[in-house]
Amino acid sequence: MYNDFTREDLENAKKKNFESLDPEQRLRVLSNKVNLSNQMLETVYDKICSRIGKD
Repeated sequence: MYNDFTREDLENAKKKNFESLDPEQRLRVLSNKVNLSNQMLETVYDKICSRIGKD
């Protein structure tokens, strides 16, 4: 996870083509749209990684 993902990073990611974003950037953009907290975002990201076999 990007521990230093800032509001500016989020705004820049929103300006890019969604398909060109990496998985975490996509998750950050989507979570912002549905107002997920950072803790919930980390939980979702960890679960996704565990299901696809990433550490």
